[in-house]
Amino acid sequence: MAYERIGYGPELEYAKAECEIRALGTEQGYAAYGSAAFVLGSAIGNAIDNEVRKSGFMRNCMTLQGWRQVPRERSTAATQEGTIAPAVQQRRSAPRIDTSAQAFNRPGYRSGRCFDACLR
Repeated sequence: MAYERIGYGPELEYAKAECEIRALGTEQGYAAYGSAAFVLGSAIGNAIDNEVRKSGFMRNCMTLQGWRQVPRERSTAATQEGTIAPAVQQRRSAPRIDTSAQAFNRPGYRSGRCFDACLR
């Protein structure tokens, strides 16, 4: 699976590494007593359950980190590299703060009411 950015968060490699490390804690053990076939079936069932749990955790963790899985057919080089869609880039641009001496001399600056007036 490839990932595409859907919001704010760390770069893809960092987010994926963090989620993979945390996903290791989702595995649960099992205890089985009985015939060899029953114990083997319990082991296989536990392994499948652990992978399902880990997959769900990875999906949720990556979503919280600002990434979403997309099928390989839909993915492009841009989504695999983690390029941000233009709509997300627009939301990401923050207003520029005026740090010139004129901004500090505006009325209300020292009282904390200058937030909007001091932005360009």
